[in-house]
Amino acid sequence: MSEFRIVFPALADGVRVFVPSPGVSVEEAATVVPDGVAYSVIDAEDLPPDRIFRSAWEFDPDNHCVRENPVKCKDVAHEIRRAKRAAEFAPHDDVIANRLPGEQQAEAARQEIRKKYAELQEQIDACECVDDLLAALVGGWPQSDEWTISQCLGHLVKDTEHPDHALFVALAGRINRVSPKGQHIPLPEPADA
Repeated sequence: MSEFRIVFPALADGVRVFVPSPGVSVEEAATVVPDGVAYSVIDAEDLPPDRIFRSAWEFDPDNHCVRENPVKCKDVAHEIRRAKRAAEFAPHDDVIANRLPGEQQAEAARQEIRKKYAELQEQIDACECVDDLLAALVGGWPQSDEWTISQCLGHLVKDTEHPDHALFVALAGRINRVSPKGQHIPLPEPADA
């Protein structure tokens, strides 16, 4: 195993992933696991490819893997949806709360935002897999000059200032995992690299 990870259940919920230092053996790394706790040694590439749904990861000791719990992933997607909605509401909330000029326009804008995120809520609820959730959260893409989702994501992953940058990188990473070599979406170097 070139790059291995030690995975085991967290005490409260979720999964712990231990990343050993270079040169540390499996036996040395396994000493981080509490006594009596089941663990597995897996290849780093066998972890879910992104961290968007990290809080929905679960340890499956029978299959020696980490899986994304679909129900918990939907909860995470709804948290993202609510946060995005709140960010869009914020400037309009200030106008209404402070009774500033433009109250009617602010309320009209808030109504459009409500409608947009109610539709997204329905899309999330209808999703059957994690990839569908990522696609729903990225909604509105590709743009008219982009023929494929890969072309679209190739542009989006370059915009590190975009509030959904991590989501775009995660989706591109999933596409890359199943794409033939030479057809991968170029991804930025990880910050911890």
